[in-house]
Amino acid sequence: MVVNAIRSLPIPELYIEQLRNTEQNPRFHAEGNVLNHTLMVLDQYYKHVDEFELTQDEREVLYWAAVLHDVGKPRVSRLVNGRWVARGHEAAGVPVARNILLGMPEISHSQRRRILNIVRWHHVPMRWGLMGTRYSAYKWLSTQTDIRLLGIFALFDVLGRICVNKSHVLEVIDHFNEVIVPRIHHEFGSHEEIQHFFDTANYNKKNALWHALKTNDFRLMEKVLYRRPEQEREPHTSCVITIGPPKSGKTRFLKEQFPEHEYIHLSEEACEPGSQSQLETQLCRLRKALAHPLGEKRKVAIDGSHLDVSWRKRVMEYARECGATIRYLFFEKSLDEIRINNQLSARPMSENQLQAAYNQLYFPHPWEAHHLQLVT
Repeated sequence: MVVNAIRSLPIPELYIEQLRNTEQNPRFHAEGNVLNHTLMVLDQYYKHVDEFELTQDEREVLYWAAVLHDVGKPRVSRLVNGRWVARGHEAAGVPVARNILLGMPEISHSQRRRILNIVRWHHVPMRWGLMGTRYSAYKWLSTQTDIRLLGIFALFDVLGRICVNKSHVLEVIDHFNEVIVPRIHHEFGSHEEIQHFFDTANYNKKNALWHALKTNDFRLMEKVLYRRPEQEREPHTSCVITIGPPKSGKTRFLKEQFPEHEYIHLSEEACEPGSQSQLETQLCRLRKALAHPLGEKRKVAIDGSHLDVSWRKRVMEYARECGATIRYLFFEKSLDEIRINNQLSARPMSENQLQAAYNQLYFPHPWEAHHLQLVT
């Protein structure tokens, strides 16, 4: 629900204090701390939002993006050679923003996804434009998030700051909104249209789209998007894998909801720090653990708690090679929920371990698996 009081933030005071206590480089943020900037962006939202054709849902997504877009800065801001820098604050803000939004039941899962995507990519229209990033990168981004909303928000973000060379930065944002976005929509369609096509595509097309995406072969992607339906090749088996923070009930859910699947827990094969050769040895051992059941076309359920993103992708590629359809179970729990579960656990984690694991949780690309199921 959108708050009418422009000068207030509808988030817990703890986060407001963190924003207030986080300074910024005056070259890019002469307005001062992050709270000042956030309030200025929110002012720009109210000033300009009526200039765009937006649904009520989209207006609320942009409102919450304005409130939460820089909540990652308190986590990563450092004084380097006398200047404040906040490298990686976009990604760092995703778990913080998710935790805040999960405490607001009036915000739907769809809205939450769209808000978090803007938090994650909000500097792209400006940064990629200034860097002269290749057009193909924007095509990739359009499969990840709604670039139209991203561009609108980028305008609010730049207008809500006092910085050098602001007129040039606004020209870059205008180019994104007036040239890049319409061209992407003309060639590919909107993010919702592209995602709907993927959701309704058959097994073969989903595999082809994921292959085109990971190899940056956008000509192939266009062919897949527009070619006639072909005869379906049935998958040989299925592979389910959990993604989510510790102490969120993943193991119990797997065993209760997928009793016909062969259960594999990967904690012993977890990716631990080590040399590249050690990592490859561990991955080889992990693939062997999957080879037998998948080779016999048995259904497999994997507790992926200990897999980082790169390992998860490699394991899933192997499952694809075995002819399996991939289903991700994404467990979306608040930090308070997993803290309670941790207290009740027979093997509780330390607070630092729990927070570190929670902060590493990012939503996978929607094409990484054939099916993506949210578990709340």
